[in-house]
Amino acid sequence: MNLITSYNDLKFSIRCVDVWKKLKPSSDEIFEALNYHVNRSKNSDDISRLSSISLQEYLELLMDVIQEESGIWFFYVDIAGVLFDHVQDKKIFIYQTENGYCVIFEK
Repeated sequence: MNLITSYNDLKFSIRCVDVWKKLKPSSDEIFEALNYHVNRSKNSDDISRLSSISLQEYLELLMDVIQEESGIWFFYVDIAGVLFDHVQDKKIFIYQTENGYCVIFEK
C-alpha cells in the first residue's frame, strides 16, 4: 500500500485510471486502505468520519465540479494540480493498491 504524494505520481495515477478503465480497486482493497490509513494516523476514531472510493470515481466527481465551475475553460484545468493541492492540504489521501488507486477523505 503506497501513499501517493508527489505531483508526478499523481499524474501517473490519473493516466493509469484513464488508460485502463477497469483499473479499479476492489471494495475489500478500498476498505483495507481505509484501515491502513486509520492505523497510520493512530486514531481509531478517524474511521467513523472518513470515506473512501476509487480514484476513478473521485475523478469523475471532481471533473463534474470543475466543468460546472469553469465552463469552457475546463480543458485548461490541471487536474493533477488540483489533486496535488488537495493532497498537500491533507484534504484527501490517495493510496495505490494492488488493482488501482483509492481516495480517502472526510465525510
